Amino acid sequence: MLPELRIYTTKDDVKYVLFEQPEVISDEIRKNGTWNEPGLDLCSKVLAKSPGGRVIDIGAGFGSFTIPLAIKHGERFIFSSFEPLNVINQQLNANILLNNLENVRAYPFGLCEKNTLVDAPVLDVHSSSNHGSYSFDMKTNVSRGMPNTGVNEVYEFRSLDSFRFANVKLVKVSAPGMELRVLQGALETLAQSN
Repeated sequence: MLPELRIYTTKDDVKYVLFEQPEVISDEIRKNGTWNEPGLDLCSKVLAKSPGGRVIDIGAGFGSFTIPLAIKHGERFIFSSFEPLNVINQQLNANILLNNLENVRAYPFGLCEKNTLVDAPVLDVHSSSNHGSYSFDMKTNVSRGMPNTGVNEVYEFRSLDSFRFANVKLVKVSAPGMELRVLQGALETLAQSN
């Protein structure tokens, strides 16, 4: 059974479905209404100078990057958000619907250099204090002290290039221990979009 969920509305009227337990990103949103405000501000400035296009969020979590930017810049941008962890992807989809965002599409895939299946532990949402630090690189999980549920699931990974996205204006990557593999699968997309 999942932990209790509650809907939070920030001072900027951004709505999030969050687990009612301590968790770094959720706690920061409950306290200050945002996660990584300097990063969001920088990305918002980049998007403000662009006539429009696509924003890609790799390792989207529950949408702490996608949701506020899609609300602010939604009239000119399409957001493609990737989150392979099932329960977190469901949370992302709930937050997209809760904020009535027609310009966001959530994909249930991990990204790496090739299309493959990965057998990996399920995120323990009950005892993990930072869901965003989960990695599909098990050495990274061990070094970060991520709890292991002992239950595995098969996750589908694809290369970003396999989606053939065009007019990409911004890519955010949050894939602990997997960054190089993500970028190796995005070389064509990055080159095509400058």
